[in-house]
Amino acid sequence: MNKSNKLVALALSVSLLYAQELLTNESILKLAKAGIQEDVIANMVSNQPGKYSLSPDAVIALSQAGVSQKVISAMVTKNGEMNASVSKPSVGGAAESMVLHDATPVRLRLTRNLSSADEKTGDTIDFEVLDEVKIGDLVVVQRGAMAIGTVTDAEKKRRMARGGKLDVTIDFVRLTDGEKVALRGVKENKGGGHTGAMTGAMVATAIVVWPAAPFFLFMHGKDTTMPKGTEITAYTDGEIRLDSRKFAPK
Repeated sequence: MNKSNKLVALALSVSLLYAQELLTNESILKLAKAGIQEDVIANMVSNQPGKYSLSPDAVIALSQAGVSQKVISAMVTKNGEMNASVSKPSVGGAAESMVLHDATPVRLRLTRNLSSADEKTGDTIDFEVLDEVKIGDLVVVQRGAMAIGTVTDAEKKRRMARGGKLDVTIDFVRLTDGEKVALRGVKENKGGGHTGAMTGAMVATAIVVWPAAPFFLFMHGKDTTMPKGTEITAYTDGEIRLDSRKFAPK
């Protein structure tokens, strides 16, 4: 048997001794102190699972204890392979993120009549999504999905020719994965105040609509009304990271 075959046989026999053991710095030190050839130890390191401490102090200790540079190099290589296999996501297992950008427009339609004569503060308002919202080829908001708003202030018409008041906010829309995404009523979020507010007020016979309002409220007598079917555009509030796997076609 030539030298090469002898080394392979020796490596195999030593490997069998350690087959049930995760190789560590201590294992390598034992092999080196037992006089096992560096080629055999390096072969074991390359072919068996191991977990090695390779801080500068640990490497110095291995070298001072007689572990060859070839074996230490094999340990460094093996550690790199182990770390890569741990950090590499399994196919289909890790989240693949995508971003729904701030101020993405969402066109909505009011599903019922609103009037300051009938609404109460805290009432919920339903809007229907008119157009799909996509990121690339993936639909993140379906046409026909529901968006929810809230009446934040409602006052009936009053005496002395004072008209009614109806303040509304858009709160959120449902994504195709069932999660909620916050909406606001203005495209630019400059901070301060309630960015989701879409506010209108009736004073005497004049309509006063705040600059933040993306739609107009209408006067009916002296009550503020918004008819069913009124179309508005709301905007997503903030950069929102999504898992693309949840939006892939089934």
